[in-house]
Amino acid sequence: MPIYKSDESLNDEGLSLSTFSRSLDTEYPHQPVAIIDAASGQTISRKELKSKALRFAYGLRNLSEFGMQHDLKRGDMVSVFSTNTLDYPYVILGAFAAGTRIALSTPAQTSNELAHQLKLTAPSFFIVHPALVPIFVDTMELMGIRKEEYMRRAVLMETNVAKVPRSLRGWYLLSDLMKHNQQIVPERFDGPAASEVRLILISRHARLSVCMLIIGPFSLFALVCDGVV
Repeated sequence: MPIYKSDESLNDEGLSLSTFSRSLDTEYPHQPVAIIDAASGQTISRKELKSKALRFAYGLRNLSEFGMQHDLKRGDMVSVFSTNTLDYPYVILGAFAAGTRIALSTPAQTSNELAHQLKLTAPSFFIVHPALVPIFVDTMELMGIRKEEYMRRAVLMETNVAKVPRSLRGWYLLSDLMKHNQQIVPERFDGPAASEVRLILISRHARLSVCMLIIGPFSLFALVCDGVV
């Protein structure tokens, strides 16, 4: 797998992910590509990443417009149960921009393990990869959550309806939350609000390592996390 190295460095201590995302398409004009999928070669530009993140953030804060549950607000928890996909980066940035917290789940989890995590984190909304829906549904049954309820609180980690199995038709997709093409001004977590999302680690290298472990093998996120205190 090719390794892509950035020649940029972040020196802004206390820079939050959502704040950094607002400058994606202006600070690095000589590097238009933000994300590269090594397996397929597909890319997302910095401008596209910023646009998708803010459009997805709008969707999270205005779920009722799409016939889903009540709108999310700052501080609500979002569960992400997915493999690594090209959609993953803007989903994470979009959730942060919306002011929500995120509970990441590994696709290796069983339904019992996932149920335990969800009881601890109490998410208001779920983002699920199509391939993991059977485990997610089993988890909902274990937790006593009815189909009518979780279908209004969940969206598939997919934008192309043609790629969704027939058995999953009727589920909301990421693209459903972005179809109005509207964006929001990201929530700020800098200055006095930084304590809400503070990450305390021993060293700069530890900070980078933990972010790589949590977010996944996306070079941009490694760089962004390197600027978080």
